[in-house]
Amino acid sequence: MSREMSDPKPRVPKPRKHPVPIPDWWTDAAREAARARGLIQAQLADRVWKMLGGDRPPSQSAVSRCLDGKITTIELVDAISSVLGLPTPVAIASSRLEALALAQERLRFRQDIEAAKLESSLGVKSNQPSSATIPGDRLATRKSTRGGI
Repeated sequence: MSREMSDPKPRVPKPRKHPVPIPDWWTDAAREAARARGLIQAQLADRVWKMLGGDRPPSQSAVSRCLDGKITTIELVDAISSVLGLPTPVAIASSRLEALALAQERLRFRQDIEAAKLESSLGVKSNQPSSATIPGDRLATRKSTRGGI
């Protein structure tokens, strides 16, 4: 018996968006923020749906999987972040230049964190404010020497 006869309706795969793994810090913060606002997953899914403006709301299970740190979509993470007032853990550069700047800033931030850890382990107190304690502060105030970003 051929496949056509046994299965009259061919399966059409659902289009997938942009799947990403979610970091633990974000899932912990998102669950805490939802709890603090008294939102159950159904209410959070409804608010996310209103924000996304799609044809159908994300299922409660999609929200649950996202809050459990399972792979989800960038769009869902961004919407949940916005509803809960959290920073999104995913940044997508709009240009190659922006991607390079983000990569450089991420490297500087990681170096600052490592330096702060080393200072702490040695009992050294730095006189300069660490950008590791104020993420994004240095990025927002730093001026480019090349007239770009």
